[in-house]
Amino acid sequence: MTARTAPYFVALGALLVGCGPDNDADGVVTELDCDDGDPSAWLTDDPYVGVLNEEIPSFCEGYCARSVAGDVEINGSLDTDLSALSCLVRVDGNVSVTASHALTDLSGLDRLTEIGGFLSVSQNAALVDLGGLEVLSVVRGGLTVAENGALMSLLGLRRLAVVGDGVVIQQNHALGSLEGLEQVSTVEGVLVVADNRSLSNLSGLSGLQSVASDLYLGDNDALPSLAGLEALREVGGDLSVVNNLTLSSVAALQELDRVGGDLTVNGNLMLPSRDAETLASWVDEVGGDVLITRNGP
Repeated sequence: MTARTAPYFVALGALLVGCGPDNDADGVVTELDCDDGDPSAWLTDDPYVGVLNEEIPSFCEGYCARSVAGDVEINGSLDTDLSALSCLVRVDGNVSVTASHALTDLSGLDRLTEIGGFLSVSQNAALVDLGGLEVLSVVRGGLTVAENGALMSLLGLRRLAVVGDGVVIQQNHALGSLEGLEQVSTVEGVLVVADNRSLSNLSGLSGLQSVASDLYLGDNDALPSLAGLEALREVGGDLSVVNNLTLSSVAALQELDRVGGDLTVNGNLMLPSRDAETLASWVDEVGGDVLITRNGP
């Protein structure tokens, strides 16, 4: 060890001592790592089997980390606090958060990293953001975020990289952007972004390269362009851009190579018809019909 590096290691050693011992040898030495207090005091993971709902309040009792070999249903019967799920690290089935009108975020799910089925967050009247899902990286089923009237942000999903079976973002009328979805490069199903009245950009889809099935962009009244979709190369099914009242540009789709089904651009009253028709010429291959009607002059 050189004289130059010695102060660094001394300082680092002091920091670790100050934080406490790493008893479980996982590299985490903060008080937030519950194993470090006394690993022998915690039960080993005994997966909950079945549908976890009524037993949520007692789910983590005695556990530092626990999984569910089934589904988790969070609904209106729960209060504002999901801390009873603070030990939840994995769900093999589906997770639904539905009509939980007192929830403003999803704090309490902060250790959940993987969902084997779908994730559905819908009809939660007071939900403002998806805080609490910051370490979630894999949803092997589909993702649905719908009918959350107060939802303003998807940033809680910023580590999500794998979505196995479709994404639906629909009827979230306070949602201004899709920031938080940047790591999703492939959607292995449909992608629906529809009826989000305040949505003003698609920059959160900047990493998206392919959609295996249909891509539907419709009834987003405040969306002026498709900026954010510049990396998109392939849509396996139908591509529909319909009834977006303020949409005036589709230039972001210039690099789109293939649409496996129909290409529909319809009812976008601010989009010049010549630009809509140009979109069809940019796509090298369209497997179905090209339907371009009722756009702007």
